[in-house]
Amino acid sequence: MAVTAFDRFRTALGSGDIAGRLHAAEIGRGAIIDGPFGPRDLLYADYVASGRAIRPVEEFVMSEVLPWYSNSHTEASHCGGVMTRMRREARVIIGSLCGAGPETAVIFAGSGATQGLNRLVHLLGVDAAVRIWDRRSGADLGAFEGHVHGVSGLALSADGERLITASLDRTLKIWGVRRRLVDVTLTGHALFVHDCALSPDGATIVSASQDKTLRLWSLAGEPLRTLEGHTKEVLCCLFDGEGRVFSGGNDAMIRCWDPASGRELMTFAGH
Repeated sequence: MAVTAFDRFRTALGSGDIAGRLHAAEIGRGAIIDGPFGPRDLLYADYVASGRAIRPVEEFVMSEVLPWYSNSHTEASHCGGVMTRMRREARVIIGSLCGAGPETAVIFAGSGATQGLNRLVHLLGVDAAVRIWDRRSGADLGAFEGHVHGVSGLALSADGERLITASLDRTLKIWGVRRRLVDVTLTGHALFVHDCALSPDGATIVSASQDKTLRLWSLAGEPLRTLEGHTKEVLCCLFDGEGRVFSGGNDAMIRCWDPASGRELMTFAGH
């Protein structure tokens, strides 16, 4: 069997404390940064999302990949054939290291964990868009596209001119329905936004989030108030006919709020 580039890389790593040697070969390890209290050791805290370059890996890419780098999925050229075979072998190696069986697909996503999650979202068909249809003919009238993760809740103004959407990207958006464009993006929640609702007078938005809070916003997008009381993520929210806010959370509680003062008026327990 022919020796592949990955075989050569594996041999170059040697034996013994491979993990320790790779850790020591981290590019940027021992870097010093200037701060308000003088020079300090760099504490890198983005390993999951971005990761750090490892010198043996970068040298492998420079010597074994970049000289032949090209589009894969072809055997029509030397470079294309090299890339196709390397990609195929990499899938097998990664699957083996992860304990993947024959029913598992290894899918390359690009750069970083965020890109991987976005790829998974698209593969699962969560297109992060809101679509509208004609209720009589069933015709697809178009989409509202702007969120980067799935849309989890929406509310439509009584006059049909404004659409409010809540998303797993931690934002809400206020759209002009006729133009299908975002007027305002609402930021403030620390985690997923699960739901949203519009007050009976159409002037106030309430949002419910995984960060255990509800937030009140004006229809112009101004933050008004944060409602705190749930001890776990808030899953849903609504306004009743009198303008009070009701919310349900994973703490098995339903809570009633006065939006004007932010005061909790009543708690319903029993679930």
